[in-house]
Amino acid sequence: MKRLLLLTTVLPAILLGGCKKEDNYEYPAVVKEFVTLKTGIGGEISSIITDWNETYLVNQDKTNARLKPQSYYRAVSNYLPLVKQTSTSYGSADLYSAVGAYAGPVVPAASVSGGYKTDPVKKVSSIWKRGKYINMELLVMAKDQQHTFGFINDGKKQGSRNTMMLKIAHDNNNDYPAYQQSAYLSIQLTDIYDEADSVAIMIKTEKGWEEYKFSTEIIL
Repeated sequence: MKRLLLLTTVLPAILLGGCKKEDNYEYPAVVKEFVTLKTGIGGEISSIITDWNETYLVNQDKTNARLKPQSYYRAVSNYLPLVKQTSTSYGSADLYSAVGAYAGPVVPAASVSGGYKTDPVKKVSSIWKRGKYINMELLVMAKDQQHTFGFINDGKKQGSRNTMMLKIAHDNNNDYPAYQQSAYLSIQLTDIYDEADSVAIMIKTEKGWEEYKFSTEIIL
């Protein structure tokens, strides 16, 4: 069986505002969004690449993360732009926090021997397309077990030659539904656009299956 990858917090998360503030403290104008983080030769986070294809070199990394050198990670990050990118140079930014986002490959359903689970999520908080990605925040009920997610190519939509049916696999590992937690997922359109003109994403929630349709055209 082709194993569905784990959704884990692969980067340390620093809570903004976790320290006591003085009365005259001015909160930084951070940006929170899905990004791609690139690491340097020592495993430090060296740059932030936005879904608008803007690159910020990291001036100060407040997460102090050390990851696999010279690699790319999808994450939801809080960062403070300092200098904007120009036609001749990258921008710069301070990185305040980063939480890992699942961005595994799209797997053909036929290659998943034994099937896959579609445990319901509580709700779809948001889902949108930007640049080369379809990003989503799903709310799940969790306690202390690790949930797994996967992207399953379930063939072409009935009556359509050009729309891929993509199901979100979810295994809650029999977790106790103690509290609500955000799960971040990011589908790479480069895995899809050669096979279909559009994609219908199927997500099972507590209210039943929900469908979200997007064009697979990549616009930067």
